[in-house]
Amino acid sequence: MPSPLDTRGRPRALLADTWHRFVHLVALRALGIFLLLTTLGLLVAHVLDDMLRGETTVNRFLQARRTPQLDTLTHYGSMIGNTEIIIVCTAIVATLLRLLCGRWREAVFLMIAVALASTTFTLTTFPVERERPPVEHLDPAPPTSSFPSGHVGAATALYGGLALLLLLWHRRREPAMPGWLLAGLLVVPLVVPLAVAVARLYRGMHYLSDVTVGVLNGVLCLALAAHAYLRDPEPDVRSGQKSSSGARSTE
Repeated sequence: MPSPLDTRGRPRALLADTWHRFVHLVALRALGIFLLLTTLGLLVAHVLDDMLRGETTVNRFLQARRTPQLDTLTHYGSMIGNTEIIIVCTAIVATLLRLLCGRWREAVFLMIAVALASTTFTLTTFPVERERPPVEHLDPAPPTSSFPSGHVGAATALYGGLALLLLLWHRRREPAMPGWLLAGLLVVPLVVPLAVAVARLYRGMHYLSDVTVGVLNGVLCLALAAHAYLRDPEPDVRSGQKSSSGARSTE
């Protein structure tokens, strides 16, 4: 019997299946991601802080090279990772995935990945409490700490998730699309998180380690959501047919 994620199904069955997968395949592992990020954050902010003072050099280097044009460009780059933008984009993309794929699997995967990245980031900031770089901040500083970067984590989960779905679609497509076309389609979802990371560094909102662990958070949440919601094998339409050697069918 197909999973409700693969059919239009009833809302109650879909929610039950989604919740079951979350509890059994996501929850405990998400706690592991939180503990990993918290451990890294405490080390970076309170144990290895003397060794990592050189990170400030990156922020000061970028501050010294600010221009009105780059200020405007990085404003939009940073805005891509804003919570409001991420929520709206995730909702729109999830709706399109549901309509285009005719099932919930891909949409639920993307929503869970983004929600996980945002949740683990938020929870990690409380025990870490790292101050932001000692340079002029070009964006409003939210009450959360500098470690890790929530903008970068959410952007990695959203746009990295789109890249993963594109790769899976390419693998299952017959005939496969040309390599140059696949590479071109992957440019945007893979470059956007990098652009957000550079923008946050330029605008003085994060250290290099903050954005690096932000990417790690997004990747781990993507892997966890993919394991829970994308790993089921596709139905084999050839099963039940007789082989050319005369093997008995399973009809």
